[in-house]
Amino acid sequence: MRPILKWGATLAAVLFLFAGAADAQSYVSTVLGTNPLAYFRLEASPDTSLVGGYLATFQPGVTLAGTGAPICVTPNHSATFNGTTGQITTTLAGGINTAGSMAAWVNLATLPSTAGQFFYIAGESQLNNDFDLQFTTDNFVRFYVSDDSINVGYQPNAATLVGQWHFVVATFNAATNTENLYWDGQFVATANNTVFPGKTLQFNMGASTVFTGRNFAGSLDEVAVWNTALTAAQVSAIYNSASCSVQATPAPPTWTLAILGLILLGATGLLMSRKTA
Repeated sequence: MRPILKWGATLAAVLFLFAGAADAQSYVSTVLGTNPLAYFRLEASPDTSLVGGYLATFQPGVTLAGTGAPICVTPNHSATFNGTTGQITTTLAGGINTAGSMAAWVNLATLPSTAGQFFYIAGESQLNNDFDLQFTTDNFVRFYVSDDSINVGYQPNAATLVGQWHFVVATFNAATNTENLYWDGQFVATANNTVFPGKTLQFNMGASTVFTGRNFAGSLDEVAVWNTALTAAQVSAIYNSASCSVQATPAPPTWTLAILGLILLGATGLLMSRKTA
């Protein structure tokens, strides 16, 4: 290969790989673009939120797993809970008033109906002023933002819950008394209940500090919390940015192709000028 063509091919390959690396981080940048209050990637213990500097500490019963949610980001681990003792405590407390949202990737080790217990995902538990996202023993995922009996719920296909990753988002707006649930990027349930503002207690994952015996069994990853109610478009954008189907062999963006074209055009022109000299 002539030196100019070899140099051009090498540069093009570097640009292609750089474009792929940028694409592979799109999930993280999309989440951060929605201005979360905290975003725990759960890559280590203690883990530090990418915003706010909050710490998340794995308590006994929680281990760091080698495989995380399917989001095409490196590194990518998750937290695995044994279903009996584990939880992740954080230094985030309060920060959520008249609106809020939670998001997490979940992968169950067994069904709540089989275990005979609730599986707590995350939240700031408080008697009669909940901010809790959890699975209940009927295999519904439910979001509580007022007293302990009022919630919005959705029942996913139980056959897909165990051993598979799913993305769940819950939002509330006290101004409209609205609670919404999203499953794998899709809006699936809403309720118009009395919503209490002012969540003040500690944010934890995998077990409630108030309601005992609700230990999560399985893995959690990419847990984020907002002091705003995410829109359906924002939820969809976050979920779609996680797709690995394209990012496994990333397609170069337009600017990469343009630069490659200029390199090859210049190389061809130089070779032609040498031939006619």
